[in-house]
Amino acid sequence: MEVSYHHVTTDKNPADLATRGIDSTSLQNCTFWLNGPSFLSEPRKNWETKLEGEIQCPIEDKDEVNLEMRNTSKTKNTSIRQKKRAEAMANLVLVETSVNATVSTSKKPKQTTEIYTSFVPFEYTNSLSSLTRITNMVLKFISTIQWSVKQDKES
Repeated sequence: MEVSYHHVTTDKNPADLATRGIDSTSLQNCTFWLNGPSFLSEPRKNWETKLEGEIQCPIEDKDEVNLEMRNTSKTKNTSIRQKKRAEAMANLVLVETSVNATVSTSKKPKQTTEIYTSFVPFEYTNSLSSLTRITNMVLKFISTIQWSVKQDKES
């Protein structure tokens, strides 16, 4: 199986929907979330590729990286892509890699009969922005009360 990673702009990345404040109901009905961006259904050679910054790779993978970077020039804006690729190649840094692995075993956690109840009123809203706003108001109220009590003690 061939694996490669490329940058996807935020407008074509369904994972960024959550950071844009979409509510859960809209997310359930969002075809962009369920199916992904439209370019995924196109042949891979038509996908936009974007190289940014400095590329680091193990010395043993240098040839594969160079090959993949050469293959990205088959896109629409060839001259722009070639310029970006040349800039990225100039910044190519070869690093030696090593993998350290630690294996740990643990016993099964004890089962508890306590049921966790959240103090956040999830049942009243399905919007993260509403929950954030409510939490902010409560924290501001608590801060105001604490300040008021402190002022009363000082006078």
